[in-house]
Amino acid sequence: DPMADWGRSDYYNKSQFKISWTVLLPWDIKFSGYHRFYSGRPYSAYSGDDDNGDYYYNDYAVVDGELATRNMFRQPSFDQTDIRFSKTFEFMDRHSIEVLVECFNVLNSANRYTTNTDYSRSYFGTLNNSTYNTRQFQIGVKYRF
Repeated sequence: DPMADWGRSDYYNKSQFKISWTVLLPWDIKFSGYHRFYSGRPYSAYSGDDDNGDYYYNDYAVVDGELATRNMFRQPSFDQTDIRFSKTFEFMDRHSIEVLVECFNVLNSANRYTTNTDYSRSYFGTLNNSTYNTRQFQIGVKYRF
């Protein structure tokens, strides 16, 4: 039944917000950043059993007396901000060195999500994974010639 798989894409985001900026500070230091927010992506509830006898254990679960539809549940939202400070030093003819300091995940957001999609289990939908990239710093030097 092809219509049983009709539903939202795995990558459907109900809302997204992205912004990037660059500001020139005193002493020609560039401050830039990137912020992104996505509403939670959808996921499906499975029964964990071979309900229709086709030897595959990936049948949609029955939720509140009705067969669940594809991707009817949502993951939590994703929220992350990254920033960069950079300064360029020019020397000789058309040579420069750029020094950068970057911070990823400034607000230290955990951005948790679930892979617990077996509706028959007590832990269905519990957040068990994370894109948790803790706040990280990076220092770099770029030589242009």
